[in-house]
Amino acid sequence: MRGRSFSKFLLWPLGLAASCFVCAEAGAIQIDTSTNNADWTASFSGFSGPAYHSSCGTVECISISSNGRSGGTFVGGGTYPDFTGTWTATLDFFLPADAVNVAYSYESVAVDDRATLSLNGVALGDFWIFGSSISGTITNATDFVLGGMNTLTLSVVNNPFNPQSGPPLTLNPDNFDGTVVAIGGQVTYDLTTAVPEPGSLALLGAALTGLAIARRRRTTFA
Repeated sequence: MRGRSFSKFLLWPLGLAASCFVCAEAGAIQIDTSTNNADWTASFSGFSGPAYHSSCGTVECISISSNGRSGGTFVGGGTYPDFTGTWTATLDFFLPADAVNVAYSYESVAVDDRATLSLNGVALGDFWIFGSSISGTITNATDFVLGGMNTLTLSVVNNPFNPQSGPPLTLNPDNFDGTVVAIGGQVTYDLTTAVPEPGSLALLGAALTGLAIARRRRTTFA
């Protein structure tokens, strides 16, 4: 009788420890154009390199130029005459294979002069200088790559005279015409297979040891 009660007592921490194997674990990836996301790659006219970060008032923008204008240093060894009016910026992020409830929330912040935001090649919207911002949340699982890299792309067009729909134009040489872009947002997800905390593993080990001792005692008294 005493042996059964002791075993029953030991099963309580065993169940508590085992329950940690199914605890939910959440993840979040902050995505914006600040220096916290330094892995943006910018490219134009066959040149590419790390995007330049610069201040756009109260936010940080990225550009192909060190000052966002014609007088700056351009990425990848390109020069101002190489710029034909369009450039792209890409950022890759990894999602675990067992990620569930994945969501990407985004918001455009600034652009000079027009940009399209895309996720894995699917356009999410266009925004332009002095126009309305775009925002939304993507939750469709088929829009994401699990167990691999996902790519955000900003396709930027320079046209100071018709920013909403005009054709690409080269930068004005007066160094006042700029080409920059800024977005904010984050990717969130849950993991289906969470790893137990070290304390839970210790509790599980203690419970298993106790069960082994209880079995040994029953064998001895039998």
